[in-house]
Amino acid sequence: MKTLDFSRHSDEPPRRRERSEAQRLASRINGSKSHGPVTLAGKARLAAHAMADDLLAPKIMPPADYRQLDVLYRRIRHELRAEFAPQTFIDQAALDGLAHDYVRLARARQMIEAAAAVGNQLTHDEDMRWRQVLDTQEDMGVMTRLLALPGLPEGPLCTRDEARRLARRIRSLLENIAAHSAQAATEAAEAAAAGEPLPALEEMDAECDVRHQRLLEVLGEAHSQYLDQDHVLALLCGDRVLTAEEWKRVRALVEVLALYAQWHLNGNASLLRRVEQLKQQNLQLLAAAPGELLQAERYAGELERLIQQKLDRLRP
Repeated sequence: MKTLDFSRHSDEPPRRRERSEAQRLASRINGSKSHGPVTLAGKARLAAHAMADDLLAPKIMPPADYRQLDVLYRRIRHELRAEFAPQTFIDQAALDGLAHDYVRLARARQMIEAAAAVGNQLTHDEDMRWRQVLDTQEDMGVMTRLLALPGLPEGPLCTRDEARRLARRIRSLLENIAAHSAQAATEAAEAAAAGEPLPALEEMDAECDVRHQRLLEVLGEAHSQYLDQDHVLALLCGDRVLTAEEWKRVRALVEVLALYAQWHLNGNASLLRRVEQLKQQNLQLLAAAPGELLQAERYAGELERLIQQKLDRLRP
C-alpha cells in the first residue's frame, strides 16, 4: 500500500520564487506596451469595430477629430436603431444614412449660428456673465407675465420648464435670506458683547432687509413649504389648486425675485451694450456677404425636409 507523506504539507505558506532581473525587466517592457488606442484615429477604428458587420455605417461615419462628429454620429445612430429596430439591410442602411443627415444638419446649424454669434468675441468672464444675463432675462419675462395676471389665476401659471427654473430661484432666495439673517444676528451679538453700535447699512442693503422681513411675514408658517421645489412646481404648473392665500405668497416671492433680477440686469448694463455693439458689427459683416448665410440656410432647410421625408417613410 502506498503511504501518504504528510511532511510536504505544512502550515507555512509556500515560498515565492525569486525573479531574476531579466524577468523583472521583461515584465516592465510588456507592461508598457499598448493597452488600447491613444490617437483619435485609433479610437475611431476601435469604435468602428462595433459596426464591423455593417457595410454602410463605417464608410459614412465622419472622421475622428476635435469636432467629435464621429461621436455624435454613433449616438444618433444608436438612438435611431433603438427606436426603429431595423430587421433588414435596407432598413439598417436607411437609418445609417439618416444619422449622417442629422450630423450634416448639426454642422450646417453650427455654421449659421457662428455667423451671428457673439460668444467667441467675448472674454471667458464676459461669456459666463452673458449666459447668466440671458437666463435672467428669460426668467424676468416669466415673472413679469405672472405679476401682470389679474386676480386669482386659474390653471397653469407657466410651462413646466419655466416653473422648474422659478422653483430653483425661490429656494435659492429663501436660503440666502436665512443665511443673511443668521449672519446679521451673529454680527449684532458680537457688537452687543463689545458694547459697540452696529454699522449703518447701505441703502440697497437696508431695502433688502425691509423686503425680506415683509416677505417672511407674508409666508408665515408656510415658509418651509416654499423651500420644497416640488411643492412650488405643483402650484405653478396647476398640479395643485392655487388658493388665494397661496397666490398671495407666490406673488410676494416673485416680486422680490423680479427686483433682484432687475438689479442683476442693471449691474450688467455695460455688458449688454457691448453685446449689442458686437451684434451690429456681425450684421454689417453679414450684409457685406449675405450669399454665404443664405446658402447655408437653404442647405439646412433642404436637409430638414430630407430628414422629415425619410422619417415619414420609416414610420408605419
